[in-house]
Amino acid sequence: MTLGSRIAVMKDGVLQQIGTPDDIYRRPANTYVAGFIGSPTMNFIAGSASDTGATGQFSFEGGTLELPCPTHGPVILGQRPEHIHLADDAPWRGEVMLVEPTGADTYVVIKTGAGLVTVRTPPSTQVKMGDSVGLSVSANHNNWFDAQTGLRLG
Repeated sequence: MTLGSRIAVMKDGVLQQIGTPDDIYRRPANTYVAGFIGSPTMNFIAGSASDTGATGQFSFEGGTLELPCPTHGPVILGQRPEHIHLADDAPWRGEVMLVEPTGADTYVVIKTGAGLVTVRTPPSTQVKMGDSVGLSVSANHNNWFDAQTGLRLG
């Protein structure tokens, strides 16, 4: 993605999105593009949004997060691994399934009620398989998708 000023993402011969690498990474048009671009891929959390606006709630299997939501009803929250953080006091909990040091970063895969979540952490992160950890998300980096169509909301 670093060679072109604009790239196109296609699926089965159908154009999904065209844009700068940064636009496609930060504002994917749908869940296909979001899952295709980036390594590790975006985390997807299926749930329900309510009370849209600055004080919205996103409820999902295993937790509720206070996040501004663009709509009511079934949605998918997409979060890149660098926008989910380990937080001891966070109510969203999970069990560490894998710790993968890669040099500059350590990727931690966590089993939650909502499914597996990958978090990018500093290499100095001290967690091990089997640990119970809390997770928090960065409210400024939400990617919301329609639960039925997979299209980006907002």
